[in-house]
Amino acid sequence: MIGGGAVPTSAHRNGTATPAPTTGTTTNGVQLTPNRAARLEEKSELQELNKRLELYILKMREREDSSSRGGGVMGMIDDVRARAEKEMAAVRALSAEQVNDIRSQRDAAMLKAAELEHKLKQYVICDTTQWEMWV
Repeated sequence: MIGGGAVPTSAHRNGTATPAPTTGTTTNGVQLTPNRAARLEEKSELQELNKRLELYILKMREREDSSSRGGGVMGMIDDVRARAEKEMAAVRALSAEQVNDIRSQRDAAMLKAAELEHKLKQYVICDTTQWEMWV
């Protein structure tokens, strides 16, 4: 029997005892009184509430621990900020490298253009000199 208690009884006028009316059934088929069923239901509700409270307390302790270690929202913000600064430094370095490459290409192109212009002027001067000679 659940709880180890005796079955409630009610006395008849003739002195014989009969079991009191019962309601509810447990998993092993034992009948429960309304009071016993209500107490068991309250017990299971309290156990469930205790579990929920325990989980809540654990979560709050974790948050306190993470915030005391520099974690939490501020820690995540600092992590994102550090990552962004690192990426920006990499982009700046890459951009500076690309700018230097483009400048050297421009300088090489300008030098080639100057050489070609110089050759053209020599050709034109030579050609006009020969023209004057022919005229």
